[in-house]
Amino acid sequence: KLAQALGSPPFDMTCMFQEVNGCEALPSFHRGRTPITAIFGSPGLYPEHAIAFPHFMSVGDHRLFVVDIPAATMFGRVHPRIASPSARQLNCSIDRTRRQYNRLLSSLAEEHRMQDRLVDMIQSSEEDPEALHLRHNAWDNEFGCYMSAAEKQCTRRRNDMIEFSPMVNTVLHRKRIYQWALRKKKGHRINVGSLKRAAKVWKVDNPLDLTIHELEVRLHALEVELNVLRHNSKQLRRQHLLDCLRRARDEGEEDDVHEIKRIMKRESDKEKQKRINFAVRPPQGRSVTQVQLNDPKTTPKSEADFRTEEEDIIKECNARLSQRFSLGKRAAISHGKLLEDLGNLGDTATARRILEGTYEFPEDADRAT
Repeated sequence: KLAQALGSPPFDMTCMFQEVNGCEALPSFHRGRTPITAIFGSPGLYPEHAIAFPHFMSVGDHRLFVVDIPAATMFGRVHPRIASPSARQLNCSIDRTRRQYNRLLSSLAEEHRMQDRLVDMIQSSEEDPEALHLRHNAWDNEFGCYMSAAEKQCTRRRNDMIEFSPMVNTVLHRKRIYQWALRKKKGHRINVGSLKRAAKVWKVDNPLDLTIHELEVRLHALEVELNVLRHNSKQLRRQHLLDCLRRARDEGEEDDVHEIKRIMKRESDKEKQKRINFAVRPPQGRSVTQVQLNDPKTTPKSEADFRTEEEDIIKECNARLSQRFSLGKRAAISHGKLLEDLGNLGDTATARRILEGTYEFPEDADRAT
């Protein structure tokens, strides 16, 4: 009955498989003789291909039917954008963030009279219903913009490549000040007053009096210091939280004690889950976009030598990898009389004599070997 209803007015739908192949759809069930599965389409859809897979090629004991329909016959020239919905930036598990978000959103709503305008639309009876519907949608979109603005103001995305602690915070702020001064030296417009105040707070002496080379050297020194701190950042972070917890207990701040404990538990769970993901998940990564030929730990960014073209990247990687993988064959122990006596597996009598200290090394043997 359903198939007959779909094939009758006002639907007038047809079987896509029959329209492409010119015959009825094959029996779906592996023991059946009558087709009980079909893909119906509305008039105006023009399928190009249709196929019915053999039994047991999919989940279950029925055939899998696939119909290829061009997107132009469904959407025209304007195709819908396939994208994941954007996630909210608000972390509602933090009380301080919730209070700040509510305060900012209430302030924006009061500033733009959102409540009064909504009441006016509800009480309006003379306006056309369609126009009123458009006004409601415009009000909803505007309020959504205010919600997004409040989220951005009360949410800060921090770099999680290194754990936060007072020592790390000091190094990051000083690095930011030197980057700020470097932009000024290169002709960019900056707020000099704000730069001087930040330099005074973080005890950076006269950053604007330094040359471009001196600024780059100091930035490189801070990068090296950050790499050293990164190895001890977890211990510094935990010690910082323990100090905050101790101060909160001494001052009798029970809410702060509860919040610090929650942060410590959340970070512990996150670190545990990260180790689990590292062990069970397959490695993921994007393709290589650039390679640096010199050591990034000892070379300033201004002197770095990069390769960004695909052919250059493949050439440099092949050269470095072949050199590394053939290092064992080029070692001094890999040729000469010593290799003949010792063998590739080191299972000869010479190996025992070397361990006993009775073997006389040949004259062509490498001294270090």
